[in-house]
Parts: sequence; C-alpha cells; structure tokens
Amino acid sequence: MVGLWSDLSVPRRGWELIDVEDLGCDESDFKLCEACGKKHVRYVHHLRHPSYAGTVGVGCVCGAKMQHDEGAEYIGRELEKRLVRRDRRRRTWLTRKWALSSKGNVKMKAEGWLFILCNRGRFWEAFLKPADADDFKYKARFATEAEAKLALFDVAFPNKIAVGAGQ
Repeated sequence: MVGLWSDLSVPRRGWELIDVEDLGCDESDFKLCEACGKKHVRYVHHLRHPSYAGTVGVGCVCGAKMQHDEGAEYIGRELEKRLVRRDRRRRTWLTRKWALSSKGNVKMKAEGWLFILCNRGRFWEAFLKPADADDFKYKARFATEAEAKLALFDVAFPNKIAVGAGQ
C-alpha cells in the first residue's frame, strides 16, 4: 500500500467532499491520488475530515470509499460528469456562431451569460456579464480573438465545481 491508505492514523471513512477540479487534458498536469498513490488523476476530488489537518486530493473511486456514507450517492461522480461535459463544450466553443452587433462587436448570449468581444486593433477586449444584469463580471485584454473567447468561457464555466454549486 502507498499514499494515505498506508498510514493507519488516517481516517478511512467519514470524509466530506469539498469540490472537484479538472486539471486539463495535458497528462503532465495530472496528479497522483493521495489516497492510493497510483492513479494519475485528471479530475481531482478534494476532501476534508474533522480528524485530519488539511485537505486531500484523490480520484473518484478513492473519494467514494473515503466518504462511505451508507445509502448515500457519492456526489463527486456527478460533479466529475459535469466537468467532462464542460470539457467537451470548451473544445467546440470556438466553432460556435457569434453575432456581430450594430457597433461591430462580436457577441453571443449563452446559458444566462452575455459574451462580448471588441477588436481594438492591437488587442481584443473581452467582457462578460450575466444576461439580465447591467454590470460586467469580467473585463480583460487579449492578443487574439480565440484567446479572448476561451478566457470568457473559463470565467463563465469554471474548471472547479464546489459541492452545492448549481445543483
């Protein structure tokens, strides 16, 4: 045994899931599961326990074993599925149809958000706001239109989902 499973002082059950994070598709960014120490984990499940200092990052199978709440479904599985769907959407994000506004800006409304891009010549300015709000949540500058679009996607749809967020 390796990882936390080899330490008998570490609680085996009763852990609480905090969130699940997608580390991206580059395998060099994957982490080892802190519980079993073996699997290269892309979707890291962060858990905490009242008898353990700090948090741990583990894979889905180890996360379910550590929570081990009889009769309860491990919510981490559903959060991981949502992140898998998010990754598929991100890969096709640049191919989506964006409209041209009367001011010449590129814009799109999607999933409750208004995405706006302005070509300023030497850079692209990106704006994000909830579709029903007046204030912008995010403003930034980028070298290319593609960088701006992907940055807006990442702000609107984060690669980390906390337990209880949007459920």
